[in-house]
Order: sequence, then structure tokens, then C-alpha cells
Amino acid sequence: MTSKKTVERLIIYKTLLEKFKNSGNEYIYSHQLAELSDSTASLVRRDLMEVGYSGNQKIGYKIIELIDAIQSFIMPSKTINIILVGVGNLGKAILRYYSELAFKYTIVACFDIDKEKIGEFISHAKCYHIDDMKKIAENTDIHLAIITVPAGEAQEVADKITSAGIKGIINFAPIRIKTAESIYVEHIDFSNVVEKVSYFAKKL
Repeated sequence: MTSKKTVERLIIYKTLLEKFKNSGNEYIYSHQLAELSDSTASLVRRDLMEVGYSGNQKIGYKIIELIDAIQSFIMPSKTINIILVGVGNLGKAILRYYSELAFKYTIVACFDIDKEKIGEFISHAKCYHIDDMKKIAENTDIHLAIITVPAGEAQEVADKITSAGIKGIINFAPIRIKTAESIYVEHIDFSNVVEKVSYFAKKL
């Protein structure tokens, strides 16, 4: 299986390649991509070999084809379907962000327990009661779920998500949720990030 670090770098490469292409470039060399990503040319070439795409020594990598190769490797599906649980201030901000983002990512539904939100469309995503999650998931190919509920509710929400058959979770709740090993969870704790950045900023 491809390592987490390699996947993270490939995602960074894809973002940088998009910007490089939009600047009018058609080809890129491994040393150029390495410089843009603060990496080394040998590591870039090794990562791209994982994708199964090789460049030309004379002209480098064709950017459009390389972007497609990375995208197909990371997520073969044409769109990434997402659900969000917890339509508070943070949840609404994320819904608004993804509604303005590229069509590649789609929040197909959001969930809450607030009766005033149920049935409403929030940034183009219809809000359902959390108890309807499994039913919605059975009729939709959902790739991942975003948790934006208070800490005390996060574990119960995570349990409902896994019961609905969803294998990927992005957890914004300030608590480490527990899931089976077959579920991939990314914890995003703003307070930890602030402390980390603050510490290293003081050292500079």
C-alpha cells in the first residue's frame, strides 16, 4: 500500500501542477517540481513512479497528463461525494467553502438534529435528520464524512457514520474518535495547530 506521506506529497504536486499549468506551462521537469514542493528531484521521481507515469528526459513531464495520472491514482471516481454532520457555524462555513469549490468535490447532504434546519438547503446541500444517514448512504456513493459537532457528540456521530458504511472521516471535533482499523480518520484540531505554529514561530 502507498504510504500516507507519499499520498500527501502527490496531492501537493497536483495542486502545484495546476498552478504551473495555469501560468502557461505545458511541461515540467522533476527538479522544477521538487523546487516548487520543497523536495528533491529523486523523491519526486520516486513518487511519480508510484503513480505509474514517467516523463521524457528531454522535455520532462507533460503537465496535463501528469495531473490526470495523479488524480486517477488518488481518486479514480470522477467526483468525491461527501456528507457533513453538524450544521453549526463551522459546518456552515465548510458547506459554503465546498459549494464554491471545483465540481470535483460535492457535499451531497448534511445532517443535524435541529428541527429548524431539517429539510432546508444549506449552500446547496439538503439537511436531513441524523437518523436518516444510513438510508441516504444506501442510495448514494459516499466517499467520506466530515464531523463538525461538539466533542460530546462526536463519538456517537462517528459510530453512525461507520454503521452507514462510510470508510473515510475528517473529524473537526476537539476529541479523538475511536473507529475500526478499516476506517481512515483524519483529526483536525485547531487548538493543537495554533499551539504548534505558535511554538515554532517563536523559534524563528
